[in-house]
Amino acid sequence: MKKIISIIGILLVIYIIFFIITFEPNFSSSKSPEENNQSTINTTGISDTKFPPETQFKPIKSQKIPLPKYLESYEDKVFHSKVTRITQRKLDPDKEHPYSKKGSAWNSDMSILCLGYKFYNAKTFKELPVSSQQNRKEAYKTVGSPRHGTGDMRWSTTNPNIMYVLSSNKKFISLRLNKERTKTSINHEFLDLSKYEDVSFGKNEGNLDYKSQYIVFAAKKKDKNKVYALFYKLGEKNIRWEKEIPHALWSAKNDEPNYFDWISIDPLAEHIVTSTNHHMHLYNLDLKNEIKLDDYASHGDLGIDVNGDPVYVQFIFHGDVGIYSYNLRHPKKPRIRLLPKKYSGGHLSCRNDKLHGWCYLSTSQEGYLEVIALKLDNGTGTVRRFAQTHMSFKGHDETQVNVSPDGTKILFASDWNINAPIDTYHVSYRSIKLTQTYP
Repeated sequence: MKKIISIIGILLVIYIIFFIITFEPNFSSSKSPEENNQSTINTTGISDTKFPPETQFKPIKSQKIPLPKYLESYEDKVFHSKVTRITQRKLDPDKEHPYSKKGSAWNSDMSILCLGYKFYNAKTFKELPVSSQQNRKEAYKTVGSPRHGTGDMRWSTTNPNIMYVLSSNKKFISLRLNKERTKTSINHEFLDLSKYEDVSFGKNEGNLDYKSQYIVFAAKKKDKNKVYALFYKLGEKNIRWEKEIPHALWSAKNDEPNYFDWISIDPLAEHIVTSTNHHMHLYNLDLKNEIKLDDYASHGDLGIDVNGDPVYVQFIFHGDVGIYSYNLRHPKKPRIRLLPKKYSGGHLSCRNDKLHGWCYLSTSQEGYLEVIALKLDNGTGTVRRFAQTHMSFKGHDETQVNVSPDGTKILFASDWNINAPIDTYHVSYRSIKLTQTYP
């Protein structure tokens, strides 16, 4: 009996010691944010989140980071995201940086990145066998010989193995990448548009809707300077209609009347939007009921806001500058000023088809040299700040944010503010601390 009591006593002592060692009291810091001269953003409970905390877009000085080596990662000093350099363009110029609104560089399940005509593992950034041994000309054929380069290539938003291509011989096809990632083949030929002198995906900046069901082509007929819209539902034998686009001439230059920039269907396939004659115009799916969205046409993209409505979002560089959204279902409502500055310009993308209510920006002003997500709401100015870009002002027009379908990953380009070759960087957010501080 005495032995049993002794054993129980020993076990009790061990338990008390273990409790003392492992217990962590929750003492709050004795210093306030004011004493630290910092703004504290509490991220408690979201340590495993894939997104940065929601905050306001206030200036933060760029932090100096040594130029990363190829495939080297670092932690952003301010926002604690993981940034990886994924190109060495000086040695491999065929790894083109993807333009902001020409579709996402990621396929629909985000397992593959397409840079230019080359395919990469989206986790390791190693080139896939399908293009790894190919020169630029060979890789161009592998992606279906797109008529206007990457402007006529788009991943399917529903099938990770399918890419839509308008080929050099003016055929609209779907291209299939095999499961082994060793070759591509034509999956389906939808349309032969060779009767047109020229044709493109909305003049290279048009996109399919978020379900990859509809597309609007821009076309030119021989000996005519007019621009024609071709409306098509994927899977059907013929286009549904061909109509002349108002206020547009094919050959008009950027500083001339009737300049034609682009045409596209909105993400929900409810409207058609054009940038023509330096104005933004809205139409129904028959290219009728024209409404002028704005007298000013700038860089922008089509997305979905927090209420589920399709919107157009763009920079405004003159007058009441800022980032604005326009509700396509309620076009007579005043535009919404999402952010109050132009931030020395930048790029904007809404190719996050699986994450509605946000658009993604790269901005160029000192204090705002970043890639961010901007909430498409009633103008609260809410952002998620992913990373600083370290781009010089000289190269500010080439930062060109590109976003993954789920909005968790971003690509940007940078010369690292040291006139280095402009390379592509991959950003994914990881919460390092339960409480992060922004200087």
